[in-house]
Amino acid sequence: MIDTLLKIETAYGPAWHRYNDDGYGEHDDGRPFDGIGVGRAWPLLTGERAHFELAAGRREEALRLLHTLEAFANGGGLLPEQIWDTSDIPEKRALFSASRPARPCLWCGPRRICQVAPFLTGRPCL
Repeated sequence: MIDTLLKIETAYGPAWHRYNDDGYGEHDDGRPFDGIGVGRAWPLLTGERAHFELAAGRREEALRLLHTLEAFANGGGLLPEQIWDTSDIPEKRALFSASRPARPCLWCGPRRICQVAPFLTGRPCL
């Protein structure tokens, strides 16, 4: 049910929305969030799914999702809070590029470490 409602496929792999009918994000025409908008996919949730898959013993799927997460990062390795996941607007937004709400998403860094650590240590990150 979660994947049916929240999962999207991108050129890099899957990403998830926070919840259906999320209103925090840019408008469909690319205008900035002004108290209302359309929530976009959150790359960090791909990392959360990788963490889940690893805990469930599906290491290969977890690694695939981890690579997807890394593909969403900018040249400096920082993740955007959301990615633009609708049609390109050439003068404003490219498909699967960083959306405006927070780029980079500074609070995503510590959580990302926790998502990657189990692959390096073999222990879950709590």
